[in-house]
Amino acid sequence: MISWRLIVPAVLVAAAIAGCLTYFVTPSSPGEAIQRLPPTSPVMKGPDRATQTNVDQHSSAEEEAKAAFERAA
Repeated sequence: MISWRLIVPAVLVAAAIAGCLTYFVTPSSPGEAIQRLPPTSPVMKGPDRATQTNVDQHSSAEEEAKAAFERAA
């Protein structure tokens, strides 16, 4: 007669193997497939001439903050 000490672990191992096989073999649901679609690339056009960029804005704000800190100290 087979003891319960052997039956219980054997059933648990068989269930784990069956679960892994089921997970990897079954196809994903349609909702998951939509989320896994590769991102589309945006339409690339020439440079936008209407947008003005001022790189020095941050440095002047930092300089003002630095000057205020030095005056307070």
